[in-house]
Amino acid sequence: MPQKFMKTDVVVIGGGVTGTGILLDLSLRGIDAILIEKEDLANGASGRFHGLLHSGGRYAVSDPESAKECIEENLILKKIMPDAIEDTGGLFIQLIEDDDTFVFEWLKGCQKAGIPVKEISWEEIREPHLTDRVKRAFLVPDASIDGFLMVNLLAEAAKERGARVKTYTEVLEIIAEDSRVSGVRVLDKRANQEITIQANIVVNAAGAWVDAVAESAGIALPIQPNQGSLLVFHHRLTNRVINRLRKPGDADIFVPAGPVTILGTTSIKPEHIDEPSASLEEIERLLDIGAELLPNLKDHRILRSYAGIRPLYSSDTVDEGRDISRSFHIINHEKDGLKGFISVLGGKLTTYRLMAEKTVDEVCGMLGIDVPGITADTKISRTIKGITGQLLCDCESVGTNDLEYWLNTNEALGLNDLRRRTRLGMGTCQGTFCGYRAAGYLTDRGRDGLEELNSFLYERNKGTRLSKGQQTVENALNRAIYLGLFNLNERGPKDG
Repeated sequence: MPQKFMKTDVVVIGGGVTGTGILLDLSLRGIDAILIEKEDLANGASGRFHGLLHSGGRYAVSDPESAKECIEENLILKKIMPDAIEDTGGLFIQLIEDDDTFVFEWLKGCQKAGIPVKEISWEEIREPHLTDRVKRAFLVPDASIDGFLMVNLLAEAAKERGARVKTYTEVLEIIAEDSRVSGVRVLDKRANQEITIQANIVVNAAGAWVDAVAESAGIALPIQPNQGSLLVFHHRLTNRVINRLRKPGDADIFVPAGPVTILGTTSIKPEHIDEPSASLEEIERLLDIGAELLPNLKDHRILRSYAGIRPLYSSDTVDEGRDISRSFHIINHEKDGLKGFISVLGGKLTTYRLMAEKTVDEVCGMLGIDVPGITADTKISRTIKGITGQLLCDCESVGTNDLEYWLNTNEALGLNDLRRRTRLGMGTCQGTFCGYRAAGYLTDRGRDGLEELNSFLYERNKGTRLSKGQQTVENALNRAIYLGLFNLNERGPKDG
């Protein structure tokens, strides 16, 4: 196998929002860095959550520290990354049967954390699908966020400042000499090439795989993986984010995301973390509980289900998933006998910027550098907006210029990679029509459009397999349309 050598100051492992946030912060402080991700960017929880930019209200009672972090970062992110955020606002809804005592504690918690709350009347709610059994309703500054776009904008901003990003590259070994990290050995899976990267510091921000990366360096981390499953509905059922005002539980958040609505989440111990999926039992539970807020929920078409893994940090094995704090932890493993190795655990997408800033503060201390972080004042946006070319995806308003923009950043991006950057195929048709159009566009560029389409449809099909009723009929029709070209139940993605 061909060998290659590279050199940098810092290697960041993990291409989610935490890893890309750390990469950007490093680049803004003039520190050379390379990010390694074993799949595509936003492959883990950053692309598999409910799309909620938290106001902190959800944690006002159970986790005051996280609540305060969330509201502070909420306001910062709305300022620095407006292209990835829809400022929908949010509602916390108390139903007639919900506990008045919890509402009282919640209001006190919001005030203490600095979360602005305004009580509104039934007439002011203006949510046509909401149950009429509402007792009280409160406005909070929740918002909807595109995690895929956020991660990729962070990565591109870092690259513009000299950082390097290597996707589909897997860590094989953390290299250490005399109890100090000296680099990593990785495998570029697309080129089938091993690379040794010499570095002074390695930052482990691998999300659900953070303990596996640490283990490769001989370090044990007390991680409890926790699965949250979600449902995507065909319509935009709510105008704002809707939260159930009670102790956090299953199916108590509705998030409007472009033309669709996301309902979540559950909290269970996953069977595996590499390809999490929602069980039929989880789907039924989400529908049953969600219908308490939106009574006609089961009448609406479900587009798909999906699941993400929360890498919760807790040394208490008896803690249940929802009882574990969502605060983050930064561990300098010098205390474990390995200098130059840092792990970043826990936290939330809403607090990624703060996590990154504190991590890079630690890195700067280790490197003897005194440069403050400036990410709270650095605006990150796309250089193009709108549709200027041929429309490919009607549901998400994605055109040829959107694909061109991202292909110019990396010609090797596959159709699934482009989906994660543009939301192509994430709308109501789930790629049934736009997949063909996008594949044709890639064919015109000299790519294997049929293979790209096969991989794309396979991935889109996975989240629809547990549907039933009329939805099963629709899914069968979609599969029949492509049956002459592909066997969607057997063929997997070729491009990773």
